[in-house]
Amino acid sequence: MRRLLFFMLLCLALISCRQNSELASNPNIQFDVRYEPTPPTVGEGMLIITLRDAARNPIDDAALSVRGDMNHAGMVPVLRDVTESINGEYRVLFDWRMGGDWTLTVTATLPDGSRAEERFNVSVGA
Repeated sequence: MRRLLFFMLLCLALISCRQNSELASNPNIQFDVRYEPTPPTVGEGMLIITLRDAARNPIDDAALSVRGDMNHAGMVPVLRDVTESINGEYRVLFDWRMGGDWTLTVTATLPDGSRAEERFNVSVGA
């Protein structure tokens, strides 16, 4: 029974990984992230995420999901969503809960329903 349960959990984990890999960065979408303050420090700050197509035209009307994870175990991720933009620029209030190394994952659902994802490594100062 334990082996069956282990096998089922392993299959579920592999399926989840496969679904995430399908969101790999779309070469037709360019992500840019800026931070206020720069460099980011512990506490509330602003992420300014700019989306552009391959021709460098701004993309508005997308839905962005932002996930911030510390690079060590035990920290609850910071999750934010945003849909409002001006000239392809999306502003997101973000709470850097601790200093250290973070991975920021930005997933965009574009106006045509397609999706793209990009990851950024961020060092947050105390």
